[in-house]
Amino acid sequence: MPEGSSPLQRDITPSYIRRRIRLFFLFSFLGLMALFLFTSSADTFKALGRLRGGYLTLALMLTLLDWTLGGGRVYVLSNVLSPISYPASVQASLANLCVGAITPSQTGGGPAHIFVLHRNGLSLPKAIASAVVTFMMTVTVLLLMALWITVAGAEAAVGMRLQPFFRLGALAFVWVSLLFVLFLVRPKLTVRLMEAFIRGVGFVVGRKLHLRPAVRRFLRVLEECRESFNLYWHRGKLALLFGLLITMILFFNKFAIAWVVVRGLGLPALFEQVLLIQAILTLITYFAPSPGASGVAELVSAALMSRIVPRNLLPIYTVLWRFFTMYIGVIVGGVLLLRYLKPRKPKG
Repeated sequence: MPEGSSPLQRDITPSYIRRRIRLFFLFSFLGLMALFLFTSSADTFKALGRLRGGYLTLALMLTLLDWTLGGGRVYVLSNVLSPISYPASVQASLANLCVGAITPSQTGGGPAHIFVLHRNGLSLPKAIASAVVTFMMTVTVLLLMALWITVAGAEAAVGMRLQPFFRLGALAFVWVSLLFVLFLVRPKLTVRLMEAFIRGVGFVVGRKLHLRPAVRRFLRVLEECRESFNLYWHRGKLALLFGLLITMILFFNKFAIAWVVVRGLGLPALFEQVLLIQAILTLITYFAPSPGASGVAELVSAALMSRIVPRNLLPIYTVLWRFFTMYIGVIVGGVLLLRYLKPRKPKG
């Protein structure tokens, strides 16, 4: 690891991580309490005695596979730019998961990804390029999901009219994709447009956000990233295809956890229907304003899964599903990040 602190370390501090994790679990707790209040019955907790341990063990294995795939994607995409170890890639992926979960609309995941890669030897422009391309893999797969949902007929799968939510989610990802393409073609123009957007947001909230050191550093380094992006087009096409394939498997695995949890409750469920509902849920909650969609995800998931899971079992399902797909990852990622943020002892 390079000596000295990363520029991003001034913005990602131990107190910030701890405070945000507490806020994430507070929102989640409130969402779960509302769910228990309105859906639980005398039979809810009796279901705990009927849980199938084999399926819960499988869910835990799929969670570990999720982390393995996330690290593999970072490893494949980052090594196009500069050598990086697989353990460091897994840590970057978990840091992304953790900080994405504890910040509104998952906005902190990228900086945490960048921070860990930079601490493990990648230059800041290359670490940023890796994080952006990794995110674009996610955006591409989510756009494909939106197409799948439309073709498969989401209304029939969940029994409610959710097409406006699909279109809103898909539109957000289309705009992100267009911004990325514009950055590749006209990087300086893109940086100016981003600065203008930040100025506009600052005007609305009454703060000069564009003058903050972190924002200035980000915009300056962003201009230096184009050379790293060019490497992907010159020698990383196969890595991009492989990264996209890993991302598709990654989301398939995430969605499969929900089906395994349903089976762990002893309930029948069509695998394709559960996957479709999970895709819908992802599009609806990805940009939710609460940290990691905490509170929102719990309630929206219960609403969507109510066609499959009986009302009195929805709280147990939701706790287990969020534990395997989010809670445990936030805890492990947070512990890893706090270790990275510990002051280094001087050598000698």
